[in-house]
Amino acid sequence: MITTNSIQTCCFTEELLEECKKFSPKVEQDLQGYGSLIEPELCLIDIRQIHGTEPIKNTKTGETKPKGFQTRADIDVDGQNVRDIAYDIANNDWEVRRDQPIIFELPSEWQYYKNGVLVKYGIVNGTHRYYAALECKETHFICWVADVPLSKLRKLATARLNKIKNASKPRTDNDIIQSILAEMNDKTTDLYKKISSADDVGNKDMIKNILINEIEDYNVHHATRDSIYRAITHVQTLFTPERKQWSSNFQHSYILEHCLGWVQTKHKDYDYDTPEGVRVIIDQDEGTSYVTTAHKYARLIVEDPLKPIMIKFSTAKKAKLTKQNREEMRAKFWLDIKKAMETIKKGYDLAFVKGCATIPTMVAFPELDDEFDQTFIYGV
Repeated sequence: MITTNSIQTCCFTEELLEECKKFSPKVEQDLQGYGSLIEPELCLIDIRQIHGTEPIKNTKTGETKPKGFQTRADIDVDGQNVRDIAYDIANNDWEVRRDQPIIFELPSEWQYYKNGVLVKYGIVNGTHRYYAALECKETHFICWVADVPLSKLRKLATARLNKIKNASKPRTDNDIIQSILAEMNDKTTDLYKKISSADDVGNKDMIKNILINEIEDYNVHHATRDSIYRAITHVQTLFTPERKQWSSNFQHSYILEHCLGWVQTKHKDYDYDTPEGVRVIIDQDEGTSYVTTAHKYARLIVEDPLKPIMIKFSTAKKAKLTKQNREEMRAKFWLDIKKAMETIKKGYDLAFVKGCATIPTMVAFPELDDEFDQTFIYGV
């Protein structure tokens, strides 16, 4: 329940609108390439005319959008975020110097009447602020009114408007992934046409460059860019990538889909039990992971020397894996595991069996309150 310290009953008034007009940032640059303003200034819109995240039906085709024109991938509305904003609205504490919400005029076939009022707008960004205003029983909403084609709506919201610095609930990587996938699945978009044209001539390098450029439109760090690219190649169906780069979450998702009957374990040294009784280790040949896998394998054979073991793995994401070198590259991982075990055995024999190797001095850092007057703890 929202409480207020103000005697004023509405936050969104003509007076607040004038303040926002003076101080709120303009949005023309954000809209460039995606749409344009219908009204040159901020507007005070009857809140009943705005459609939120409820299902909406096309009056001509009968198509239904279960979440309205929501552009988020994972959640429709974050309740806590709405309550926090509603508290500010109830106390007439609206930040006039921040970016204001943007709504767009619905195409005529998506407009409808509710309680005698024509619902003619959808939300580009500002969904949480809209629901906070509803919670406070505001009658109007301050926002920009834009003309945005539905095909560009999701990318505009995700690439431009829901970045961390702009949004009350910033976008996630999955928001970006789903925005790009939506464009890839829409035959009317430039992205679909570019990828299809490159795929028709078998130019996989061009497809990768097209996708990388598309992801960079969302202004992400290069590490995030690469992660998003990997995710898209795993879930899209528009083209066959030359290579899929695996991450742990995609490995486990793939097993869930393709390895029926496998049971994930809580064992520290392996990941799955198969119906045939095989212990399965899941790994990636990244860095020195072969050392960790060597230890897991050693502990498993000590635990039960005869019970079957399988190591399922992918090569390093940055490895130059090709059709010509794939057998050699994959064989190297097993060779590295064996070499790691051999090295550890040789070291153990020299140090503890033959007694002809240096034994390290074990020195601990001070951790407990009766050790803090010592620089290090020797003789452990």
